[in-house]
Formats: sequence, C-alpha cells, structure tokens
Amino acid sequence: MSGRGRAVFVRTSWFPLATFLAARLYVGGFEGWGQWAAAPVLLGPVFLSGAFLLAGAFVARAEHGERGVRGSTWSALALASTPCLWLVWRLLATA
Repeated sequence: MSGRGRAVFVRTSWFPLATFLAARLYVGGFEGWGQWAAAPVLLGPVFLSGAFLLAGAFVARAEHGERGVRGSTWSALALASTPCLWLVWRLLATA
C-alpha cells in the first residue's frame, strides 16, 4: 500500500470509535425496551470498525514487508478496533 493510503488510514482511524461513541450516547438516551429496540444502531460503527481493521491489516502487511510496522500504524489499528473488541467482549460476557 502506498504511503498515501497509510496516511489516510492513520488519519481517519478515529472514525469508528467516534461513531460508536455517538451511537452509544444515542442508545443510552432511551430507557428499558427502547434501548433494546435502538441497539441495532450500534452495528453500523461495528461494521465500519471491521472495514478499518481489514484496511489496517493491509497497511500493516505492506509495512512489514518493507521495514517493519510503525508504532502509529499499531495505534491506529488499536483505535479502529475498539468497537469490534467491544462487541466481542459483550458477546463473551453475556454468553
């Protein structure tokens, strides 16, 4: 992946977390069954996070072949993966 693609990934890696936090605030504004009914709103940021994880994996693989994965790439991957990790945690904790 080009340096430009990496730069775009690193600079936009906060989008999944920001949209996830906004969705959590929206769903948190409801009570009882309303939260349950509004919960699918959280899936959009989780799918966005998954797309960013795939893009980040391509960036990390390209960097690994060149000179090693940069710390900023790892940080961007961690930031972008937060909504996916939250979903996995929720699925494991409530199972």
